[in-house]
Amino acid sequence: MIRRELRKCVVSLAILMCARLASAQDHPRLPAPASVPAPAQRPLAIDARILQRQIVFQPDLPSATLEMWGETTVDGVWTEDWLPVCTGPCVASMPDDSRYRVSGFGVRTSGELTLLPGATPLQLEVSTGAAWTLPIGVVATSVGGVGLTGGFLAWGMANLCALNDQPHSCDSRDAKQLGAGIVMVAGAAALVTGIALLTTQRTSVNVTQISDGTPSRAGVPVAQRGAVRLTTRGIEF
Repeated sequence: MIRRELRKCVVSLAILMCARLASAQDHPRLPAPASVPAPAQRPLAIDARILQRQIVFQPDLPSATLEMWGETTVDGVWTEDWLPVCTGPCVASMPDDSRYRVSGFGVRTSGELTLLPGATPLQLEVSTGAAWTLPIGVVATSVGGVGLTGGFLAWGMANLCALNDQPHSCDSRDAKQLGAGIVMVAGAAALVTGIALLTTQRTSVNVTQISDGTPSRAGVPVAQRGAVRLTTRGIEF
């Protein structure tokens, strides 16, 4: 009797262990999720104040604007563009080796310039040209060149009547040559005017060093800008 009960206990224990083993095989243990590396942080900006050079901006037109090429964020996206430093006379600090130009409302944009490294303050004296001179100069030069060329061809073709053996073939030659001459004179005048507007009405910048090393701020506002920083992306504002 005791042996029978002991046999039943052993069989029950074996059945229970087999059931647990089958359950473990039906539900395999999932591997632990791999750790996701944290995103790299943006490098800290390095203060670039020691790399700045003080300048005195003195244009002859109050609407003239000093602009510098740099990086800025637009809706969270980094972009490069011309950034205004100040409009009208001002004292400002700009990074060495920066690219700058003069523009503004009604002002013809100057050529691009580079601020050379150095500790001595600089004075930028600007002689502005009117913005309208650029498109008018381009149109006048184009129209004048076409008119001068066309008038010269018409004047030469008027003389071809001498090759015709028919009588009275050159009766209108003088009138044709007179019209061609008027076109040539008008074209030449437009061409000269266009070239003059393009070459003499430009915005020029005269850069000189301030000998005493301290720019005068009497009546000249100081440009208020955000801190200029030097990062791995370059100069930022």
